[in-house]
Amino acid sequence: MIAVDTRHPEPAAWGELVPQAVDVIEGSQIVHNTFVIRYLHDASSHLRLYALDGKPLGEVALPTSARSCR
Repeated sequence: MIAVDTRHPEPAAWGELVPQAVDVIEGSQIVHNTFVIRYLHDASSHLRLYALDGKPLGEVALPTSARSCR
């Protein structure tokens, strides 16, 4: 994820907030001033939280698909 200052939109002024990872980003939102990013890892979704400055805040525990299918 990158940050773009709309007053200086040239690519040289862009800043990286969340670096690329092995897992694919499926989507993202801001919830209560926190980025919630949904990643796809081994065919299951994982939620990771980041501060607005890009600092990692942890992962949200989700039920696994194996447990939810029982």
